[in-house]
Amino acid sequence: MIAVQGQDSGGQEPPSGAARLSTRATKNLLLVFLGLLVVYVIDRWVIVLSTGHLLFHMDAGEYTPLRAVGPFLSESTLSIFVDGARRREFVEACTAPPHGPSITPTLVWTGAMTHFAAVHLGASLSTLMTKAIALAVSTCALAAWLLLLVRAWPRTGLLVRFGLLCLAAPPLLLKLSLMSWGSHELVLLVLPLFLLVFFPWIVRPCVGLRALARACVIGAVGGGLTVLHGTLILPAAFLGFWLLLGSAGRVWREQSRLRAGLVAVGMGLLGVGLFFAGWWGVASWPDMQAIGIGLSPLGTNDFGTMAGGALASPSAWLERLGPGGRFATREFAQELPLWVGMVCAVDLLLRAAFRTTRASSSQGGTQHSGPLDHPLGLFLSGYLLVSWTVVHGIPLELGETRYLAPLYPVSLAVVALWTLGQRPGLRALVLVALLSLQLPGHLGLLDVGNVEAGSRYDGSRMYYAFHGPEELVPPAERTPLGGATESFVQGMRLLTHYQWQNSYWDWFTAPEARALDHVAMLDAYLGDSDAARADPRPGGADHDRRIVELGRMDTAGFWRGVGYAYRILFAPDRSELFLPVLESRPEVRALIEAGYELAPGALAPTSASATPPEEEGCPLGMVLVEGGTYRLGETDAEAFARWVPDYVLLEGEVTLESFCMDEFPFPAEQGKAWPRDGLDLETVGLLDEALAQHGRRLCSLFEVVLASAGPTNQRYPYAGQTPQEGLCDPDDASPKPLGSYPACRSPMGFADFLVRGTWARVDDVARARLQALGAHHGAGGQSAYVVAGGMGRQDTIQAPSNFGFHFHVKGEPRFEDDGVRVCADPAAADPRRDAAYGKWRERFYERGFFADLLDAWP
Repeated sequence: MIAVQGQDSGGQEPPSGAARLSTRATKNLLLVFLGLLVVYVIDRWVIVLSTGHLLFHMDAGEYTPLRAVGPFLSESTLSIFVDGARRREFVEACTAPPHGPSITPTLVWTGAMTHFAAVHLGASLSTLMTKAIALAVSTCALAAWLLLLVRAWPRTGLLVRFGLLCLAAPPLLLKLSLMSWGSHELVLLVLPLFLLVFFPWIVRPCVGLRALARACVIGAVGGGLTVLHGTLILPAAFLGFWLLLGSAGRVWREQSRLRAGLVAVGMGLLGVGLFFAGWWGVASWPDMQAIGIGLSPLGTNDFGTMAGGALASPSAWLERLGPGGRFATREFAQELPLWVGMVCAVDLLLRAAFRTTRASSSQGGTQHSGPLDHPLGLFLSGYLLVSWTVVHGIPLELGETRYLAPLYPVSLAVVALWTLGQRPGLRALVLVALLSLQLPGHLGLLDVGNVEAGSRYDGSRMYYAFHGPEELVPPAERTPLGGATESFVQGMRLLTHYQWQNSYWDWFTAPEARALDHVAMLDAYLGDSDAARADPRPGGADHDRRIVELGRMDTAGFWRGVGYAYRILFAPDRSELFLPVLESRPEVRALIEAGYELAPGALAPTSASATPPEEEGCPLGMVLVEGGTYRLGETDAEAFARWVPDYVLLEGEVTLESFCMDEFPFPAEQGKAWPRDGLDLETVGLLDEALAQHGRRLCSLFEVVLASAGPTNQRYPYAGQTPQEGLCDPDDASPKPLGSYPACRSPMGFADFLVRGTWARVDDVARARLQALGAHHGAGGQSAYVVAGGMGRQDTIQAPSNFGFHFHVKGEPRFEDDGVRVCADPAAADPRRDAAYGKWRERFYERGFFADLLDAWP
């Protein structure tokens, strides 16, 4: 058995390191301690301000506290936590969707910090605020680790080594130092604090009742910590095992093996029993019950999710234990610090076992005389190896990569201690090698020339403008970009194509981002190229593709948002990098440049009481058609004498308001089948009424004509004045799915005209034109709806062109070749209404019948 070092055979602890320090050495330690913290804060803050937007954008986890604190901004943080009922409301808000419902109480910590910063420090609810909070947490974690190492070996060399390794940390640890997510970044802080509190117990094993008391304390504390976050069971359990090993080992050496066994069994049973008691004590607290924490450790909680899941199979477990098994890119540089740490840990433990064996045969004990044989180094070595093995058993679908994060500082501490052993100069080469591999990518994030980007970027605004119902949106007046319209923010979302989503281990450095093909990036965002769905970024990562729908928004605001995004990416001295983009979009160059020149203050809320009104746009999926006066209709009456004057619209001037129209006929989704049943004069009215409940309507007659003929008044949507075969579907009875003929497009971009006719409203504009034309047009003018447009066939009652039309009277049957196009009036975006429309339209998809959409079908 390996004896825990730290106490000589006489039971006297060696003089502490602090007692042996001179005043000058103490000052040097203090200066190094403070200097490392200052350098760390400056380093991370420059990254936040210059390239933080490249690391990752906001997700539901970081968004939650910004949303949750909104209803509590009129109260102080203290008053919320003093009032039990109000506190439970706050707890529920911090752990509610969209992040959950969560069972990680650490989210409440983050919510409290967010609330305190917003209320008492006047900070805005923004990405920059969350990064500042995360940096404060990680700085405290670094300070705790430095204090822990000082207690073990008070030498500046150890602090400098550990500090340098942390500064040039691999992406997983660096990103968590800037991520206010309310879980794993707080575990990084809790771990060193936990070890600091119990440092004397790590160093000095004891026997008798004191040993049993320690087992009880660690069990109870471990149960409480595991409620806060499931991964905290690892340090608590290992510390309990360490104390058991130390106490039993001492009894083994000084008394008997039987007593050592009894001590081990007693400490183990007490520790496990008090773990459950500690868990129950914390979980039964009303605040924890408000979250939904189960009273059993394997119940509804974070730990139960991990422990109750299907563990990795033995083959997968062994495979994932190998290097590079869990990182998508840059595997070697990512995992190397952990592997070097584990090699150093094995070396430290083997050397300790060898020294213990030799000492036992001569003295019966040893005294730690250097960093290599200090109990803390041995404890961290064992903890690293055990935790690494356990984490690999967590099911892959739970994202076990993040559970490795707390092991990085442990590994770096082990490496720093190991390099102070014999031949420190030679061992320092390992340190130099690690730093040389980590520094290039790290330095690429220190883009000092672009430090204004952090004040411009606000991923939270980009996130909550497009996710979740309105009641979950933070108050716009408390956000820096609260005055930006949705169209502008949609333009800003170009940045998501430069980000690695929420990957813990991948990012673009500033040089990598600048080297990308920016024209291809914009094309991919807009869906304008053949490779629009392909990823032009190295590695082709799978990201949120949300191809933009320009038709639903204010396009001028959108392009200004694109320009603002480029200002975040490229400071003025690098503006030439997106000149190819400007040259590729000459029609909107002025708008992009105007957005590039915008100051962040220009996007601040215009009112302290309400969100600025959204610019008018179109519902999701629709295309905006600008209003105006147009000359529309057939210009050659002789060529269409067969249909004149009853079933063809002759040229005339019409004035239309701006309107929105679906790109495809109903159901308006590319690849979907055409309707399988038809409509008559009665049911088309019922459909129009149903659409009105969702902010939509049937298109008017001349809206259909303008969309198909365009402002140049083309007779055929695809070919000007002369028909061409093969461009559109010739079969109106059983046409292929929508969009199957890419060339069947009107000048304004609308698809599949002249395949089937289109039921249309007869508004005042249409009624006046129809009555003026005479003949059957007059009768058509008395109807509420007519069928606009022809079809591919020539043997139809209406002219087979954009200008054909016919009408039906009550009692006529329903014809399948009379389709529908859906329009809407421009208005402010309403995501909830769009979502309700989508859900209503799903009723159509199962069978493809209009009848399924209407509750009362005649």
